[in-house]
Amino acid sequence: MTHGPLIDTHQHPIPEHYKRALASIGIMGSGENPWAEWSVEKQLELMDETGIVAAINSIASPGCYFGDAAFAARLARECNEGAARQVADRPHRFGAFAL
Repeated sequence: MTHGPLIDTHQHPIPEHYKRALASIGIMGSGENPWAEWSVEKQLELMDETGIVAAINSIASPGCYFGDAAFAARLARECNEGAARQVADRPHRFGAFAL
C-alpha cells in the first residue's frame, strides 16, 4: 500500500536541559525506562528513514510539574523556548504544543 507524506502528531523530544532539570530532583527517565539519547539531528534522521515529513512535538513524560510550581514554571518556559527554536529553525518539519 502506498501513501502520501506522513505527519507524526505524537513525538516527544528529550532535550539535555530537560534531562538535567529532572535529574536535579531525582528523575532519571520516564517510568522504568532511562532517558533515550535524543537530538534534533537524530529526530530528523529517524523521520527521514521512516518517511515522516513533519512532526508535532510535546515534551517527554513525565512533564514538568512535581509539586513545585516555581520549578515547573522555569522548566516549562525552557522547554517551550527550546521547542519554539526548533520550530523556527525548521518550520516545515516541526510544530509544537506549549506545556
